[in-house]
Amino acid sequence: MDGQALRQTWAWTTGSDSFSHSGEHRFPPTSTLAEMNLADFYEFDDKSHVDAGFTKVTFIDDAGVPRTDTFPDIDTVDATHVFGRNKLTGASWEMRVSNISAAVTFNYCFWGRVS
Repeated sequence: MDGQALRQTWAWTTGSDSFSHSGEHRFPPTSTLAEMNLADFYEFDDKSHVDAGFTKVTFIDDAGVPRTDTFPDIDTVDATHVFGRNKLTGASWEMRVSNISAAVTFNYCFWGRVS
């Protein structure tokens, strides 16, 4: 492993309507394995929920062309919580919460090349 970056964020709402929180982590082109994890939560009632996941990545392909891959919506069963990309330049993420306080962590591990 050539390096690592850690990030964290949180979102909360006491209402039953969903609140969405999103962002992007930018990097110089670096081959990366990434993961997003639920760190903790506090439910305000029995209908509380949190959805979280990566929504898209930007990277430089082998020909030097900037590319974007878009992932499934975070409330689907195939939401993306881990991925690997060579020459990653950005990772976008989203959290959706309802009647809950929740925190997530991000772990980015940098390598010479990933597959």
